[in-house]
Amino acid sequence: MLLPFLVGASVSGADDLFTPGGVETTVAVTAVHTAAMVAVAALVAALVFEVVGVGILRSSWIDLDRLWVGALLVGAAATLFG
Repeated sequence: MLLPFLVGASVSGADDLFTPGGVETTVAVTAVHTAAMVAVAALVAALVFEVVGVGILRSSWIDLDRLWVGALLVGAAATLFG
C-alpha cells in the first residue's frame, strides 16, 4: 500500500524499486502510515466505547475473517481484470 508513495517520492540516486527515495524515506513513510493507522484505530475504539457502548460487541460481532477474505478477493479481481 505504501509503494505508490515511495515511488512518487523524490529519487535520490537509488536504483532499488522498493526504496527509490532511500532508506530514510521508506522509514519516514512507514512511520507516518503506522501512526495514522494507530490514530484511526484509537479514534474508532474510543467512539465505539463512548457512543455505542461495548454491549453491541456482545450482540453483533463482525466476522473479520470473512471480511478479509472478501477484501482480498475484490483486490485480486481488480488487479487481475483491471
